[in-house]
Amino acid sequence: MALPDYVVLAAGHGKRLWPISESTCKPMARVLEKPVVEWIVDGIAPNANKITIVIGQKKEQVVERLKVKPYANKIKFVEQLEQKGTGHAVLQAEKAVESDSFIVVNGDNFFNPAVFPLLAKECVKGGWFAVTPRVAERGRYGAYQVEGGFVKKVAEKTEKGPGFININLFHAPKSFFELLKQLKPSVRGELEVTDALQQFFSQEKVRAVELKGYFNDIGTYWDYLDANAYACQEIMPAKVLGTIEDGARVDGKLFLGKGSVLKTGALVDGNCFIGENCVIGHGAELHGNTVVESNCTMGAAKVNSSVIMRNSRVSDGAEVGFSVLCEDVHVDKNSTLACKRPDGKTVTAKLNGTEMDSHRAELGSVIGKGLHLGENSRIAAGALVTTA
Repeated sequence: MALPDYVVLAAGHGKRLWPISESTCKPMARVLEKPVVEWIVDGIAPNANKITIVIGQKKEQVVERLKVKPYANKIKFVEQLEQKGTGHAVLQAEKAVESDSFIVVNGDNFFNPAVFPLLAKECVKGGWFAVTPRVAERGRYGAYQVEGGFVKKVAEKTEKGPGFININLFHAPKSFFELLKQLKPSVRGELEVTDALQQFFSQEKVRAVELKGYFNDIGTYWDYLDANAYACQEIMPAKVLGTIEDGARVDGKLFLGKGSVLKTGALVDGNCFIGENCVIGHGAELHGNTVVESNCTMGAAKVNSSVIMRNSRVSDGAEVGFSVLCEDVHVDKNSTLACKRPDGKTVTAKLNGTEMDSHRAELGSVIGKGLHLGENSRIAAGALVTTA
């Protein structure tokens, strides 16, 4: 069987991920300092004929990152000029698809890399398929009804309870574009790919391929923390390219990038990724699954299970727990980003205008790009701090 084309949907903004998405599009959110869309395209490229990437919000970031890849000759970028829904996004790729079939994948989902060889194996079997995780609660997603190993029905975010879900990862013939052309706006005013899938499932036998590995749609900042934590535990290699001074202590798995220094008296207690040209100073403590991107500086501070983005600084006496510091953030001396509510309840946060329960007893905050928290600042759990 000839290699299929891929259509990667990378036009979304990620409103619920704000302020992480304030200066980037959601597919460019980084896991271990590598954009999610790059993880996907790296995974599918070896078994792809051509890769069409549908871009929109902050499109230049996606193009600049991927146009220098070794497989760039396989990539074509097409722009979704208006955000009219997922069905409309897939339809933009019609003229670019060359093969008789293609695989659609969301460019802002994070997977266990083992899913990509699975796609190639399923293509060899022939026929059509949809890859679907089984989750405990389907309410956030479109739900699949699976009977006898085939998908029979799909609904957009209406079904509750455990079951299979739609993650827009499916293999279809080129004639699927004709179904997309027939779409009418949904109650949300969008052209939904789920409506086309419903017709597709009624016309064709589409195998349900259960995704048993890790999947994260990175819909919230705690999902973003989870994706980085998983990558620290399961994907990140233990490698030291920088310098660990005598008297520094590493109790766990560490990736230390080029030019970075773990100073005497510093402690890594957990699985930690440290990018290039960082200084982790005397008395600094990194706990849990923590990511420190390139060009960061850390004094005698404590950071636990957090993501510290590029060019940020955490000063002496500061404490950062289960939080995200966006790029160019300075947390000054003796400041605290709390990760528990005083009343002991689970942490909530207001995402895109809606108060959401994280269902977590420990969750910190997000500090937006370029902010400086002065000395002795205290930020409440669940806070989103930005200049906007």
